[in-house]
Formats: sequence, structure tokens, C-alpha cells
Amino acid sequence: MAGRTTRRNASRSAGADTPHSTQPFTRATTIEIPETVSCVVVRGHDQTHGYGGTAALVTLDSQEQRIVDQGTEPQAFDTEDCP
Repeated sequence: MAGRTTRRNASRSAGADTPHSTQPFTRATTIEIPETVSCVVVRGHDQTHGYGGTAALVTLDSQEQRIVDQGTEPQAFDTEDCP
């Protein structure tokens, strides 16, 4: 099945407000997204803190984003939730 290939990079330097480390970190991955998918949900998660407080819904064609406060438990989203 043909799909979109996307590579997303995230980098952040830990600062004084981050007690765990003072070393910068980066993450990169490549994922296949089927052509039939028009919107994705992006959430942060780590072993120490679990899920972050927000999720980003991203419409792939327009790259329009909608940020949703979700607390520490991930929520389900429907197609109509996409921007």
C-alpha cells in the first residue's frame, strides 16, 4: 500500500526548569502514513511523566493544527475533531 513518508525531528535543550538533565536530547523517526489518512494526533510521552498535557491534531494536506488540552490521560478523537 502506498503511503506518505514523513520524518519529524524534535529537539530540546534541558534548562534550569528541567530537573532531570542538563544535556540536550533529540528524537527522530520516519513513519509511513497511508494515503487514506488525512489527520493525525501527535502526543508526547515519556517513562517518567507519562503523557503530556496536550495533543496536536494535524491535517496533513494543509498542515493546519489544533492543540487540545488533555491532561495526563490520552483522549480519543473523531474525524470531526481535526482542524
